[in-house]
Amino acid sequence: ACADLTMAEGAKQAFADGKTAEGDYGSSIAINDVTTSVATPKPMVAIDFVCYPGGNWVTDSVGVYDQKLNLVTSIEPWSEDSDFQQLADFNRSIVSAIDLTGPYMTATVSNIAVYGDEEYNAAERTGEVELRFAWAKGGYEPQDVLFTVGGETVRVPEVEEVQKFVDAAAKGDDDTAGAMATDEVMRDLDTVIGDASANPPLTYRNVALQDGTEVDTCELIGVVDEEYGDYTMSNGVGLMEGIGGFGADSIKAGDVICGLKGPGETIDPDEEGSWYAAHLLLKGNEAGAVKVYSVSSYTG
Repeated sequence: ACADLTMAEGAKQAFADGKTAEGDYGSSIAINDVTTSVATPKPMVAIDFVCYPGGNWVTDSVGVYDQKLNLVTSIEPWSEDSDFQQLADFNRSIVSAIDLTGPYMTATVSNIAVYGDEEYNAAERTGEVELRFAWAKGGYEPQDVLFTVGGETVRVPEVEEVQKFVDAAAKGDDDTAGAMATDEVMRDLDTVIGDASANPPLTYRNVALQDGTEVDTCELIGVVDEEYGDYTMSNGVGLMEGIGGFGADSIKAGDVICGLKGPGETIDPDEEGSWYAAHLLLKGNEAGAVKVYSVSSYTG
């Protein structure tokens, strides 16, 4: 995807002195670093490219090649088809280290925007992540994603694990749901948030966590608009209301957001007007355990 990003024509590029010829608006690709391995499964080389699309920002791309220079896999967490695209804001990320040891590969990626970082283009981005891969079926398969944010280690919970909380809360199984949420969340799930005369009354449980609600995606919280709390998930779908709900005032860097899809609702990143009407905020932790501390839903 690096070539497309820089408006280059075709996947094969000619390099001279480690750099391609400049294209439109000065766009180019440069070789930053090369990591070799002769360990199993076979000799390979990982090349870290700096992709410069023109303007005032760059991002990195790693290509892993075999001895015949055939592309084995790529590490581009910012690209649309990346396995890591939904986990954090990787735009303008920098690859600071690659390791090829035996059947395993790790890539350390820095300059990731997280909650508390500023939005303007030259702002400091304080998050870092280690991407771990293992060789399988003739290629590298993603194994683990480990963030470092504010000196703490964080894994984003699996969507399936967060779904267990949603299902339990929807069914009234508060013993199960309570083990995956704060006491404040469980206490406030049945608080009336709208017209008390409605049948059933509007509560977070029967609006945001009604039976049939699905967890669509979860990610590390990126940069949030300070004034209005506007937020767009990394899949391109925004929140219908500002990030939060009860408990939102305690957000910190390294926390996780999950977008919820109501029963029969369709979420399409390519469709204008597709929104997450409800979302959850979770405390980040190294185990990737589910700990919900905020439930939010648009009520009109």
